[in-house]
Amino acid sequence: MSYSELLKHVQSIQRVYDELPSTSNGVQKQHLPSLILDIWYADATILDVESGKNLVDSEVESWLEALETKRIVLDQLEKISIEFDLEIPLVDYLPAPGSEDWLRLFEAAHRMIDDSKVIQTQSNSPEDEKRG
Repeated sequence: MSYSELLKHVQSIQRVYDELPSTSNGVQKQHLPSLILDIWYADATILDVESGKNLVDSEVESWLEALETKRIVLDQLEKISIEFDLEIPLVDYLPAPGSEDWLRLFEAAHRMIDDSKVIQTQSNSPEDEKRG
């Protein structure tokens, strides 16, 4: 299971979500890349806190919140895998936190969201409203 396979799945599933009306299923734009970023930030927090020698209460609290966020996102990714009848669940494609693929996944998810914002901004331009 590779990082590139994960990206292919994320992009194809997100295309399906993008074609749904914005209120359908309560799915937000760029839902899957947002979930990827959520789990990435949770993993980053977990790694950061676990690398500390003497933990203070606020770090323990951050660590616990990150673990809960990760649990919720993993559950959502499992549900999406079932919804799209994936043979291998998306969570099995996730790279190890701190790895090179993990960093590339962050960049790719960020780029998907940023590219979506540019497209949405262009589609909401005043010229489009005049034509519409």
